[in-house]
Amino acid sequence: MSTRTSITDEWSNWEIFRIKGEDGKDGTSLKVVGTYDNSGCGLTVTSSRIVQGISDSNIKFADSSHTLTVGDCLQVIDSCNPSYNGHIIVLTDNDPKTWIDLGGISGKDGKSNYIHVKWSNNVIPNEKGINTNENASFTEPDGEVPGIYRGEYVDENPDDSTDINKYRWVRAKG
Repeated sequence: MSTRTSITDEWSNWEIFRIKGEDGKDGTSLKVVGTYDNSGCGLTVTSSRIVQGISDSNIKFADSSHTLTVGDCLQVIDSCNPSYNGHIIVLTDNDPKTWIDLGGISGKDGKSNYIHVKWSNNVIPNEKGINTNENASFTEPDGEVPGIYRGEYVDENPDDSTDINKYRWVRAKG
């Protein structure tokens, strides 16, 4: 909304007009849907940021029923080349499959941040997403199977925490 104001020395002469503009187009955001495990050391990135050597068998989705689509983003877990660790790659074309490296998510002191996702059927989140059920548990096995609630947190450790209270929870299924 834009506002036009005419200012004079007299308060009674002030005019304020509000003109409502057209709504803009919806934006898009990146949604990381899983991880890519480069422990087999096959991943390389060209100077134009095209990722090569991606093997579908190394992709692990947060939701096991997810199918790969253009726009999907994966976080790279790389024990072979730590400089790729934490990078986000996005699928930009399906025929042939083309991945682009968006770079890393840098934390403090250049350390990589990791997004952790787990599932539960019995957490009770408050308005801030904090679990209030002291008997809550992850879905089996290890919170990897989608449930009613999806929990997420970010830290500098590549391993998921088993502490259910580190996660912030939202209802994912109606």
